[in-house]
Amino acid sequence: MKKFIYQMSSLLFIHGILSLIGAILIITVFNGFRIDTAIDWGQLHTKKFAFVTIGVFLLLCSLSGFSKMQVIREQAASKMTNSKYVRALYIIIFIWLTSFMLFGVLQFFQSGMDIDLFIDWIQGKTKIFLLSSLFLLFLYFFFLSMTGRLYLSVFTSLVLTAIFGLTHANKMTFLGEPLYPSDFKQVTHILEVIPMVLGAFSVWKLLVLGFVFILIVSYLVIIYSQMNEIKTPWWARGLMLCLSIFIFYSFFNYPKTYINALAEKSDVKIVRWNQPSNYRDNGMVFGFLSNLHVDAFDKPAGYSKKAVQEIANRIQDQASEKQPAKKGDVKNPNIVFIMSEAFWDPTKLENVTYSKDPLPVTRELMKKYSSGSVLSPTFGGGTSNVEFEALTGFSMRFLKAGSLPYQQLIDQKDFIPSIVSDLEARKYESLAMHPYNKVFYKRNRVYDTFGFDQFLHMESMKNKEMTGPYISDESVAQEILDNLKNNDKPMFVHAVTMQNHFPYAADRYKKNSIKVSGLSPASNAELETYAEGISQSDRALELLVKKLEAIEEPTLVVLWGDHLPILGQNKAIYEEAKFMEPYNPKVELQKFSETPLLMYANYDVPREDLKVMSPSFIGPTLFNLAGLEQPPFYTFLDEVKSELPGIKPGLLINNEQRSEFALSKKQQQLLKDYQMLQYDLLVGKQYSREILFK
Repeated sequence: MKKFIYQMSSLLFIHGILSLIGAILIITVFNGFRIDTAIDWGQLHTKKFAFVTIGVFLLLCSLSGFSKMQVIREQAASKMTNSKYVRALYIIIFIWLTSFMLFGVLQFFQSGMDIDLFIDWIQGKTKIFLLSSLFLLFLYFFFLSMTGRLYLSVFTSLVLTAIFGLTHANKMTFLGEPLYPSDFKQVTHILEVIPMVLGAFSVWKLLVLGFVFILIVSYLVIIYSQMNEIKTPWWARGLMLCLSIFIFYSFFNYPKTYINALAEKSDVKIVRWNQPSNYRDNGMVFGFLSNLHVDAFDKPAGYSKKAVQEIANRIQDQASEKQPAKKGDVKNPNIVFIMSEAFWDPTKLENVTYSKDPLPVTRELMKKYSSGSVLSPTFGGGTSNVEFEALTGFSMRFLKAGSLPYQQLIDQKDFIPSIVSDLEARKYESLAMHPYNKVFYKRNRVYDTFGFDQFLHMESMKNKEMTGPYISDESVAQEILDNLKNNDKPMFVHAVTMQNHFPYAADRYKKNSIKVSGLSPASNAELETYAEGISQSDRALELLVKKLEAIEEPTLVVLWGDHLPILGQNKAIYEEAKFMEPYNPKVELQKFSETPLLMYANYDVPREDLKVMSPSFIGPTLFNLAGLEQPPFYTFLDEVKSELPGIKPGLLINNEQRSEFALSKKQQQLLKDYQMLQYDLLVGKQYSREILFK
């Protein structure tokens, strides 16, 4: 016995030393192989360091196939299985601990993999922790009813929750938004999304993650092979399946079931207007469930045919009383929309130095032609939501957080009025263009709903020259020119580019023509890649303008960036460059929303300072500049813009370009009317359609 105790103590001591060394190595890798930085990190984050060390220790203990430990396990298992009461008690405890472990995995990722925040949340939200664990318990029961194997079901549930949690953590890291149920509408494109996300990690981090994944899988396989698997009888499996389905239904519809009362007693308080806080305060389970059966657009109070038509008729009367817009010599010019992926001016990072201006052409054109900034409704992603605003004149402010109107609303409709349908009524040919997968965001179906005559994508475009991993903006420019030349009718072309899509790996292009300094080497390298990409976009714009100057067809081009680029994890480069405004959230939100806006024409049109405006006001602004007669809906949008040119979730900007102000009665009424009309045209019965889109 003494010899056994001595051997076990020695082994545990050796495991402890190896665990300490292993933890230091892991932390060193994730700190750029700098041992001094790793030591500093360990001193500042003692809980995390201890967590990593314990994890390595347990892994070593589990993988060590020492005979005496194996004998002890076999003896314990034999005693347990010989007593049905001990066996039942063991299974009950094991299952409950499993449910805690599964939710713990989810909440660990929700806490940003910060062990301190993870522990603090459990201590402060114990009731929510227990109730959420109940949901995960029946997820485990569901797999147990399918497999009939106690331990195999644990591994299956664990893998599922880990993947779910890791996906959520990565979305929070790069986009600052949680994982929504609506995100799973893109699950069919997962193979295309994975390379985009993986490209944001360094090679070393990917190697370490791969190594850790292999270790975990090996650990699970070895442990499972050594376990005395406990089988579940068929009657118990059937009972668990029925209970699981019932509990799933109760949780999935919890606002209408008894779970709602339990949630209220557990202090679950849903915060719909701030989803990151909603997930943070209520945990991953209730954060996700609270968005499961939420309509993208709530019906406004008082919505009816009479109420909508009263608003629409009033707008029509106001439009008819106004003097007709002064028309120029050009009746129906070509109109080209170019929504440029992540197109932004990086020189706004004031403490960063560039060897040359990445946007010289765009900058000169913005001085000569009407220009300003677009107030994007998104950051880093959600391109289709920006496109939705620009084409329809609707606003994301009135939709629920996490909504994807292309996939949740528009693809279910036969027709939605837009700038496409208005221009086609004027005998325009319409063309949509996107140099990527045609089914992304269901564009192939949505463009049909809008009424586009043709949709060119990566498979049908003729110009397909690549730059980095995507078709270049120069190819898109050439494709636009080719289609304008080959069509005798006036055209509306709507192009959504891909060249500058995240991530911005250092080796993305063969050579970067712009050098960046002022930040850390890794940040400089990422910024150089981004600057090179938008510099190429700038030259593509130069090509387009030069060719348009040489043709006789009058053409208007509207170019804007869909959103700011993702630069570093958790906006690390923006923070390093002192771009953040931590003490003024509205100012920071505005800074992270403004992208360049240019309205160029190859013929004489008046120049205006467009200042800051939402994408939903691009259509009426363009019609005014071109002297085109507006539909009544655009007249209404003009009135809204005159009071509130910037409208997005969480932010309003008035005509003085201020974000801090009190809404007047007129502004409040305009927003109510805007919301009512948008609901009617997008979700409701379209009572106002014939009145507002004559």
